[in-house]
This record gives sequence, C-alpha cells and structure tokens, in this order.
Amino acid sequence: MHFEIGFDGEIAAIRDLGSTNGTFVDDMRITELVLRSGSRISAGRTEFDFELLAMAGETSE
Repeated sequence: MHFEIGFDGEIAAIRDLGSTNGTFVDDMRITELVLRSGSRISAGRTEFDFELLAMAGETSE
C-alpha cells in the first residue's frame, strides 16, 4: 500500500503510508496534502487523476 485518501464531506486529503519510493502529487513528493480536483497522484508506476465530484442530488451555487 502506498497511500490513503480521506474525505470529511468537504475536503479530501492524501497521506503517504511510508512507501519505499514515496507518493507524489503534481510531481512533488508528499507525506500529507489536501487534494484539489485536477491533482495528479503518482505511486510506483501508476498515475491517477483526482477529481472531486458532487454527489447526485446536490446543487451547486
């Protein structure tokens, strides 16, 4: 396991779980960081594009 993402209903954050080669967000090695939509997460040989989407039924103002 490389990292975990937590979400409190408003804010998403990522935390490295002590991985050997680290976790990177937007090409910066992180230990813990608040994520924003469009962030690119890299762990090992895998990359993820993070998007925070509104839940069905919610309206945006």
